[in-house]
Amino acid sequence: MNTTINNKYMKQKQSWKLNVHVEYNKNEKKGFISFENIFNFSFALKNENSLDYIYSINPDKADSISKILFACKIFKTFFSGKIKLDGKTLIEYKVSTKIKRDEKSLDYLIKYWYKIYQLEKLLKSKFSPAEIIKNFDKESFDFSRLERCLLKKTPYRINDFVLKEISFNTAKIDLFNDLKKQIPSDFAFKEIETITFANQDFKLYKVMALFNVIAKDVEISKKIGVFTTIKIIVDNDNDKMYLSEQIFLNEKEADDFFNDKNIKQLKIAIPL
Repeated sequence: MNTTINNKYMKQKQSWKLNVHVEYNKNEKKGFISFENIFNFSFALKNENSLDYIYSINPDKADSISKILFACKIFKTFFSGKIKLDGKTLIEYKVSTKIKRDEKSLDYLIKYWYKIYQLEKLLKSKFSPAEIIKNFDKESFDFSRLERCLLKKTPYRINDFVLKEISFNTAKIDLFNDLKKQIPSDFAFKEIETITFANQDFKLYKVMALFNVIAKDVEISKKIGVFTTIKIIVDNDNDKMYLSEQIFLNEKEADDFFNDKNIKQLKIAIPL
C-alpha cells in the first residue's frame, strides 16, 4: 500500500508528493518501507522485542536535496524504539547498541545534506544529488571552502601552497627597501574566483591575505604618480608563510570586509 506522511521536519515549501510505500504483515510482525528507492527499510520483530532490520539509503536516486532530507529524517524515527506511520504504531522494540549507532549515522547524513541544502539556497541553484556524489572526491575541497565561508562565515587558512611571484601597486616608499632586506611582510588582495560544486560553476568574490612573505628578489616594474608597481619573487622555503581566504557571494560583501579589522581575522584563521 501507499501512505502519505505529514512532513513535520521540512519547513520549506515543496512541490512533490510525500508517498511512502509500506508492506506490513501484522501477524508475523515484519514489513518493508521505502520512499522512492531513496530509502529502503526491511524489518522483523524477534523474540524479546529485538528488531532485526536491513536498510539502505541511495541519495543518488533522489531528484532533489529536500527528498534526501525527508527520507533520512523520517526513517531516523524508526530507530526510536517504535515504527510509527500516520500516527499509528506498527511495532515497538528494545533499542540496541547497533540501532543507536545507525541512528548516529543518519544524523551525520542529515547534517551533511542540510549543509548542501543551505548552499543550494544561498547560491540560488538546484543541485543534483547524483552529481554531488559522482564528484565528491574532486569537489570536496571546494565544498569545505563554501561551507566554512558561506555557512559559518569564517575564513580558512592554507599552509601548504606554492607561490612564485606577487605584483602590486603601492604608495609606501619604504616597502621596497624592507622587502630587499627580507623583512617579512603581509599582503591582502581581492579577486574573483570561479568555484565548481555539483558540476556547476559559481562566480564568487574572495578576499585573500598572505602573511610572513619573504622575497627572494624584488623588482620595480613602473611608477605612475605616487604609486609604484612592485614584483616580488617569493621565497617558498619560508615555513612561516601562509595564506588565508574568505569567500563572498557578491562584490559588495567583499569590499565591506576589506579593512584592517577583518584582515586580522584572516591572520588568525584556522585550516579547513
